[in-house]
Amino acid sequence: MRNGFRFSRDKWFGWFTFPGFFETAQALTQLVKSARPTATVEVITCEDFETYRYANISFDCDEVNAALEKRKHYSLENFTKDVWKRSKDVQLTLKDPADPNPFMVTLSCDRYCDSGRLMFYGQEVDPKTCEEARALFGRANLGHDIGNGFPKRSNFNFEFGRRLLSR
Repeated sequence: MRNGFRFSRDKWFGWFTFPGFFETAQALTQLVKSARPTATVEVITCEDFETYRYANISFDCDEVNAALEKRKHYSLENFTKDVWKRSKDVQLTLKDPADPNPFMVTLSCDRYCDSGRLMFYGQEVDPKTCEEARALFGRANLGHDIGNGFPKRSNFNFEFGRRLLSR
């Protein structure tokens, strides 16, 4: 049986920096690759406002698809602090071409509108990896809280996210 997860890591004060995002991306990549050695790793960025605006549209049409093709793609090794600084939105994407199911794990940060939040998402992920991701990244501490992984924060969303992670 396959599972999924969606939650966010929300900073109480400030925003996520390049080292914070990069270390989290490396740890998530290591976690996924230990279970799926054939997984591919890619960092996708929106480095201009046109691409950024289109990346937030949820319907499909030729104009949107053409704009999304302008997003930049990097390996994790080539993702640098300079790329981070000029990006409006950053997303680490892990997929497994050997899996016929639509397996995917992402870590993203909307640096333009919500730089104090890291979003975690997984689909068609094995239960062990789901639990390990929740245990490693889905815990609140003094500097972070856990949300439900949806873009708008609210008390309801916060409690919903907390309940999802306590299962």
